[in-house]
Amino acid sequence: MTINFILGACWASFFNLVIQRHLRNESILLPASHCDNCHHRLAWYDLIPIVSFLILHGRCRYCHAQINTLILQTELLLGVGFALIIPNITSNYQILILILFAYLAIWDCHTQTIPSWPLGVWLGLCLWILPWQLNYLKLLPIYLLVTSLNHLSSFIGSGDIDILFLIWLTSGPLFTIWVLFLACVLSLVYLLLVPRLYFNHRIAFVPFLFCGYALTTNFTAQLLTFTIP
Repeated sequence: MTINFILGACWASFFNLVIQRHLRNESILLPASHCDNCHHRLAWYDLIPIVSFLILHGRCRYCHAQINTLILQTELLLGVGFALIIPNITSNYQILILILFAYLAIWDCHTQTIPSWPLGVWLGLCLWILPWQLNYLKLLPIYLLVTSLNHLSSFIGSGDIDILFLIWLTSGPLFTIWVLFLACVLSLVYLLLVPRLYFNHRIAFVPFLFCGYALTTNFTAQLLTFTIP
């Protein structure tokens, strides 16, 4: 579990780099990692996920500017998520879905939007790996109905609906319901802990879906037993 946690934190650190540089139209290769404030090149010991942030008390070693706490939060998110999910993975395509989901969660943290290409890759994996059945076509009217209703009321992000639809395809309806339920509970707890966000800001929901996915994956047997006597 410790190795999986470290792996998740490292993926989060990499995704943060990729996303931040993409948003600034910069190369992910050059220049080398540096402070966004003073532009001083960072040493390897300044780049250790979670550990460096804690040792430096969330500030740059050179100019003492505050480091975005979102970096620490996402590294913890993926660390815990990978620790819960990876022991329950039984096939290679689930690893790809985990990486895509993690990328979407961190992108949503930064922009409160999600790119379309990971969703397309995820859907492609579903169509390629899963045995195609006519039953899957029944999901299309449900998806279109929910999307249309959401377009009128905007009770949830359209990208969130896409992700839930993909989870339904890969894991089934009951699993998806638990993911959504746990995500809603966790987001409500977050809003209670940070009440100023309730009225003033919209929150990124994909990270909570990722948490719900991690918990449901790890406790699938217990949740299904609780749901179906």
